[in-house]
Amino acid sequence: CSNLFHSLNWVHGEAFDLLVSNPPTFPCNVPVCKTVQDWEYAGTNGRLVLDAVIRDGRRYLAPGGVMYTIATSKQGWCRTRQLMDLHWGSTNWEVARWIEIPLAEHYAPFIPQWLELEHIDGDPRIYSGPNGWYQRLYFIRARKVLSMDELFPEGEV
Repeated sequence: CSNLFHSLNWVHGEAFDLLVSNPPTFPCNVPVCKTVQDWEYAGTNGRLVLDAVIRDGRRYLAPGGVMYTIATSKQGWCRTRQLMDLHWGSTNWEVARWIEIPLAEHYAPFIPQWLELEHIDGDPRIYSGPNGWYQRLYFIRARKVLSMDELFPEGEV
């Protein structure tokens, strides 16, 4: 639904100290967002916006800038960890907190899809508990630390 960072009217070289994201998680494609509810959909596997935040968020931060975002087990936590390590470096991010909460009723139509994704990749999406289905929420904090290539661009050493 969104082209995410493009709506910032970002100027190359401009940087932010803080990026906060609470991306949608519903696994469904909506070609054009027409209602508020449409913004809750995040592509086929519920990762569309989260992956863009992880992949591109660092580019918009000043050195030392911080990103806070939420990921869920519904989106596949193993894949989230892999992308965070790839785009942020394994020592530049952490799970500040995680909690397990019951799935709200409006998630019921997506349960078969999450169970199928879990069957395909082995990454637990939802958990059966005493009062129904549960999910884990991961509160992620990442800091932009410049790499050696960014500190010393080619030809400037």
